[in-house]
Amino acid sequence: MRVKILLIYLSTICITSYSSTKNQSSEPRKMFHYEQSVIIDKPISAVWKYMDNLDNCKDYLFLLKSVSKDPEGPNKIGTEVTYLFGFLFKYYTNYYKVTDYDPFFIIGFESMDGSDIKSNGTVIMNAIDYSSTKLTIKYNPIISGFFSNLSDETVDKIYNKSLTRILKKVKSNIE
Repeated sequence: MRVKILLIYLSTICITSYSSTKNQSSEPRKMFHYEQSVIIDKPISAVWKYMDNLDNCKDYLFLLKSVSKDPEGPNKIGTEVTYLFGFLFKYYTNYYKVTDYDPFFIIGFESMDGSDIKSNGTVIMNAIDYSSTKLTIKYNPIISGFFSNLSDETVDKIYNKSLTRILKKVKSNIE
């Protein structure tokens, strides 16, 4: 199972590498929507504390090399976050702006110009009771370049497996 997931991630990186080197302005773009949830047996304050700390991204995002944000201090609407992903000798940079931010409930984000992969999404936390929280990730990547030539089924497999892996890692790290 782990080998399958690794192969899917490696395929994604290779395809993204090819996509980002092409002129994408003349190519049609297609947006996909993914949404997955997990129940975490911790209060919403513990889940929020973990998800709001950008340093924790390295624990659950595959191939993440560094995360930085501007301005310093707490996250808020308008905060810009830079993610640097690396594989072998190739690096990908994604720039995001926080578009929705409500402490203990939601973090919304959208990619900015210069990002290698365009996307937007939200991380939503809902208290089920005092000791458990439902964590939902909604993610909308814009598929372009060579990646847009893949079947919808293949793209779905890649992103669904990625979200499943992220949510499992987050859950195990918090619990």
